[in-house]
Amino acid sequence: FPKCTAVADVIYNPLETKFLKMAKDLGLKCIDGLYMLVGQGVKAEEIWNDIKIDNEILDIIYERLKNILNNKEV
Repeated sequence: FPKCTAVADVIYNPLETKFLKMAKDLGLKCIDGLYMLVGQGVKAEEIWNDIKIDNEILDIIYERLKNILNNKEV
């Protein structure tokens, strides 16, 4: 990690892998696999329906799914 400022992991369950925990403890920006999964879904929706979805929607979907996975929302 010495030259990294951010890390990303493709695993979305668990949201915080050992890799991300180590990076987080070093103060690095971390992106978990759920964000990548949601981003891929949003991009597929854009391609299939020839539309543009605002990044704010991606963030909303991500936060909602993250809360569901953490049993904070039904």
